[in-house]
Amino acid sequence: MYPKQFFIEQFSEIDSEHLLVKLSSEDLADNASDAIRDILTARGMSVTEIDSISKKVHKAQYRLARRTIECDFCGNSARHDPVLNEGQRFCSRKCLHRARVSEAAVDLTDAMILQAAGKIRSGACPVCSSMSSPVEMRFHIPLFHTSSRVRTRPGRAYVASSVAGKKIAGVCWSVFLQAGGVFHLDQSLLSEL
Repeated sequence: MYPKQFFIEQFSEIDSEHLLVKLSSEDLADNASDAIRDILTARGMSVTEIDSISKKVHKAQYRLARRTIECDFCGNSARHDPVLNEGQRFCSRKCLHRARVSEAAVDLTDAMILQAAGKIRSGACPVCSSMSSPVEMRFHIPLFHTSSRVRTRPGRAYVASSVAGKKIAGVCWSVFLQAGGVFHLDQSLLSEL
């Protein structure tokens, strides 16, 4: 890992606008972001000013229209049936939604996210409405069989208590054994087998 002084030397010739863009839109090492903040404060910007402008620039990156046939959020092709919104092109409604959520998430602090996650974890299960066990993220692997082979499909995540998740996985497993078909195998159940 490079020391902070290395990044100060690298970034010292870059103008402030480009440094703010780099600070807001790139995943930088801690030493690199500290170096950019030091350079900007040496140029006369306050810490609060750097943070507010950086957030504005980061939000603007989500509203940037590339003016191509690619999705403005994920970069996939949006040639066929694009979703158009406020001058931007998206490959699906899901990408549009993710772009708007990502833009809104810029204003959230780590403490706010941890507090909301704590409320969800200690709250009622969205599947069974029970308060008996903590709510957690569960991962399912869809399985199906064709003739004598069992195959998997890409998994998906959902939020449920451990009791509800095991109950869902157990029901799916018994249906699979009886009728043979598509079901979702709970990842935690696999680890218990």
